[in-house]
Amino acid sequence: MEIITIRLPRWMIQAIDDLVEKDLYPNRSEFIREAIRAHLRRYADYLTKEKAIIVGEQE
Repeated sequence: MEIITIRLPRWMIQAIDDLVEKDLYPNRSEFIREAIRAHLRRYADYLTKEKAIIVGEQE
């Protein structure tokens, strides 16, 4: 896995932290990974066949 840096508005961070605090996610990173996976699945038809297979994988 690679590390990236993103900037989010404070309200988004607080919302993520609230979900982590309620034990719905183990940490911020897992929430963000799950959100990205869901969004990539939404656009899987636009990805190449090879990339679409990767979208379905869990890391």
